[in-house]
Amino acid sequence: MNDYSFYSAPQLKRIPLDSANLASMSIRKFLLVPVLLSAACTRGHEPVYRYINVTGGRIALGQQLGKLYSAEPVNDTTYRLRPGTFGGGGTASIVVFTDRADTVRSMRFIYDGTESLTDKIRSYIESLGPPKQWGQEGREDLYVWEDPRTRFEIHFSREKGGAFWSSLIDRRGS
Repeated sequence: MNDYSFYSAPQLKRIPLDSANLASMSIRKFLLVPVLLSAACTRGHEPVYRYINVTGGRIALGQQLGKLYSAEPVNDTTYRLRPGTFGGGGTASIVVFTDRADTVRSMRFIYDGTESLTDKIRSYIESLGPPKQWGQEGREDLYVWEDPRTRFEIHFSREKGGAFWSSLIDRRGS
């Protein structure tokens, strides 16, 4: 396996980055390849982050959600953060998923489109290093950073008008 292939769960498609595949890639992918390849040569990045700061506290994977003013319940294990209670970064909404014991297991970030996918990925590469995996999953592109405790995914959908979103997942709770 070369360092620029994509492997993950069985439903994901392996895409080697060779000259034949580079020629058939969309312009968006073509613009991302130099970013990903240059990041693969760097070292010393932070582990995947596990928390976000919100008005009235911090929400962290593997910790109790507790009672936060900023979170409104959707159901017993799903909470939507109120607008204006979390930082920007092009994030339009955040949904927090807990288990029945109220422990945070994942968070989903929906972006507002003010930042391009390339810029978003570049910013994560600067702090987290190159993604461990990237490739296609059905009609979505998927970029994955992970460490032993945390998985961070960015999804890009060609079917949803180029929308992209991310998920922060507690690997210890799965």
